[in-house]
Amino acid sequence: IKLSKERLELLRETLGNEAPKTIGAIQNLAWSYDQAGRLEEAIKLYKECIDLRRRNLGDENRDTLQSMHNLAIRYVKARRFDEAIKLYEECLKLRRKVLGEDDTNTLWSLYNLARAYASTGSYDKSIPLHEECLKLRRQVLGEDDTNTLWSIHSLANAYRHAGRVDKAVELYEQQLLLVPGDPELFYGLAWNLTMVPNGDGRYARAERAVEFARKACELSPSEDKAKGDRLGVLGVALFRDGRFQEAIEVSQQSIELKDLENSKCYNWLFIAMAHWQLENNDEAQQWYDKALTWKKDNPGELKTDEELQSFFAEAAKLMGDQATEPKKKSEDAEGDATESEVTDTK
Repeated sequence: IKLSKERLELLRETLGNEAPKTIGAIQNLAWSYDQAGRLEEAIKLYKECIDLRRRNLGDENRDTLQSMHNLAIRYVKARRFDEAIKLYEECLKLRRKVLGEDDTNTLWSLYNLARAYASTGSYDKSIPLHEECLKLRRQVLGEDDTNTLWSIHSLANAYRHAGRVDKAVELYEQQLLLVPGDPELFYGLAWNLTMVPNGDGRYARAERAVEFARKACELSPSEDKAKGDRLGVLGVALFRDGRFQEAIEVSQQSIELKDLENSKCYNWLFIAMAHWQLENNDEAQQWYDKALTWKKDNPGELKTDEELQSFFAEAAKLMGDQATEPKKKSEDAEGDATESEVTDTK
């Protein structure tokens, strides 16, 4: 960052603020800030870069469009979804006009706009965009291209969040035919099957979920950091299948492999619920207390995690009035390189 700042200052002094090299240096420093986690500083520079390129190159220049896309990505990272959606929509409209419907950069704008809508829970807007993007990527890139597979994965997730589990499972099964040894696909299938019950509240697909989750774990190398998450979904699947003691044991193995507390919170809740089902109420309360303490200390993280919210609601409903929440404190106690397109995250 220090070298990038010094170079930018030198270029501003010698070439002026609007020289192409200066604008490129602004973008590079923005990228460095982003990588260092200094997101607001990065956003400020990305905005400056767009303003300069619009003024000097026009709205329809490829570099201007890339700068718009880059800023929208950072808005998403900052959870400023309304600003991201507005910018993605503008960028998509211009890229369709300038580059065409089936240009790969246009498809990235389409894909990321769909994901931004999904992040706000607007699946009625997200799903049609994902469907359009998947259709075009299949035509342009082929069925087994990495970006096509990401589109399948993201559309499946959107279907599942919208309650269309059968459509989600169908897409994951299509992916398994293309990349049969990918543990992430078995993980995705298992997770989808454990998330939405039938109309009667039962999880009729739980046995298949256990099968897929076990396969995901078997295919994961012991040093794979994702193995903790895959064991976690196996624990959930076992719970859904009524195998409560196994669910507890596997969930505890999952905790040992995880670093993030919010990810462990999923395990704590399902261990608590499994103990409750086994009538080990004292142990259930201990695990539930751990989850509730995390909830109290991390309201911001919980607010953006719809699945974890649903598990807290499920635990509260199952354990009822007999499970107690810790007493709340009083309010007084609260006190010139080209940036590549950014890919999906799971």
